[in-house]
Amino acid sequence: MEMLLYGLLMIIACVSGQSLSSSDSVVKRPGESVTLSCGVSGISMSSYYMSWIRQKPGRGLEWIGWIDTGTGTAFAQSLQGQFSITKDTSKSMLYLEVKSLKTEDTAVYYCARHHCVYYFDYWGKGTKVTVSSAQPSAPKSIFALSQCSADSDGLITVGCLTRGFSPADSLTFKWKSPIDKDLDTVVQYPAFGTGEDYTKISHMRVKKSEWDPKNPYICEASNSIGSVKATLTPPAPPPDQPATVILTVPTKKELDNGTATFLCLARQFSPKTYSFKWFQDGQEVTNAIHTYDTSEKNGSVTLYSATSIFQISADTWTSRDTKVKCEFVHKTGNEVREAQYTASMQDCSSIAPVIVHPSLEDMLKYRQGELKCTASAENTGFTKIEIKANQFVIAEAFEEHVKNRREVELKAPIGYEEWSNGTVFTCTVEHSGEPQAKVTTFTRENGKESKRPSVYLLAPPEYKEGETMTLTCYVKDFYPKEVFVSWLVDDEPANGYKHNTSQPMQSDKYFSVYSQITVDSSEWKSGTVYSCVVYHETIDENMRVLTRSIADTIDKPGAINLSMNTAACCKQ
Repeated sequence: MEMLLYGLLMIIACVSGQSLSSSDSVVKRPGESVTLSCGVSGISMSSYYMSWIRQKPGRGLEWIGWIDTGTGTAFAQSLQGQFSITKDTSKSMLYLEVKSLKTEDTAVYYCARHHCVYYFDYWGKGTKVTVSSAQPSAPKSIFALSQCSADSDGLITVGCLTRGFSPADSLTFKWKSPIDKDLDTVVQYPAFGTGEDYTKISHMRVKKSEWDPKNPYICEASNSIGSVKATLTPPAPPPDQPATVILTVPTKKELDNGTATFLCLARQFSPKTYSFKWFQDGQEVTNAIHTYDTSEKNGSVTLYSATSIFQISADTWTSRDTKVKCEFVHKTGNEVREAQYTASMQDCSSIAPVIVHPSLEDMLKYRQGELKCTASAENTGFTKIEIKANQFVIAEAFEEHVKNRREVELKAPIGYEEWSNGTVFTCTVEHSGEPQAKVTTFTRENGKESKRPSVYLLAPPEYKEGETMTLTCYVKDFYPKEVFVSWLVDDEPANGYKHNTSQPMQSDKYFSVYSQITVDSSEWKSGTVYSCVVYHETIDENMRVLTRSIADTIDKPGAINLSMNTAACCKQ
């Protein structure tokens, strides 16, 4: 027996032509029986003993028993009575029957050739047997997976993922090649999940050159309850992408230096094959031309950009009605851009986009607003305008919408969170007269320690009957500087009243503002209540505003200063 245990550890690699193949994994319930099979190739079972060995999860190898060159069998003492080993020499098959299965019989079962009494030199890959009282369920879905492009060795990884089965060890994958041949060079990962919802993945590598859409691979995931299949075909090639083409004309500064340089820019096209053609007054020219290209990854697609430069003397461009034309030749269709000198041609370097911030009323009171980007030029020729929030495009307009305009404008809705948390907004404008896009950015300044404002509503000074009077709301010592002040008259918006708020005034690191409203003395005398409503981001989210109210009274000739906080859901 000591020699036998020693033999369990002596695993020798298989030699070509001699192999053992194991049956598929199975799931059984306690008390059931299972028969495992092992195909024998290149080994005479009439000349060698054949053994069965198992390995429980997290445990070492455990010898079960053997069958000799005839029909005699022997078993480990602790396993007597539960196992039986048989063989069919004519079919080169070895069998193991396990009776009255228990959960502790869950293991991987291996068949192996017994070389004399010293070691096992040929092994099957093993059959996983899971014994569980859980009710098994068939896989519910399967998804095909594949790389977008091949590796440097020309191989591409394909796989499938199946979900919704149980128990975890019940499922196996089978792969078939385009010629309906079973494939065994596949990888199967352990299942993961809980309860009755497990997920499992299998993959293999194939030559991209041999993967034909008309001859797909088949992946089948199955257990004892059911199966699902996925058909794997090569992903469709990325669609051809036409270029955005811009022809720029010389600036006045360049003309003053005696040269006229034209840039023809073709942006974000695919596939890469392209060419530029230049024409001067209808005649193709090939001299003084330089071309450069670049590429960039956009997900799984590579997009290309190219620039061609054509140069002539400034006199040639300005002394007569010279026409310069650039033609970009590409699979998706040729794009032609043409320019002709006119004395009023603009130096486009003056084009500059401007970002108009959302109003403080919108952002602080209504918690949403509109950011606007504008740009103007003396000539038409805008090709694109775009607004981004932290590099994500939130609004854009292309050439067909802006090319005939001298002024362009683009609006983008933004929320309070974007506005308040330091989001960087970028406006980009492209014009045919500019070799590079014009860019400007806006981000709301923040970063210091915030401070809630103090609010004081000041009574009016002495007044005469029939005169107008001014009420003042003093909002003091707050940060950040953005604040919005509105007025209520008897709890209604002060529409029709004259009121205004000063620009923030800074003292040390904090800001203050004054807001004033002009009212009729007769209204004041009648007891009308005037309220100053302050919106600032430091005010508690449940309150949203600070309100101070004031009114004249009969009992006291002076002012009564009422102070309260108004909840966000209350009438304002």
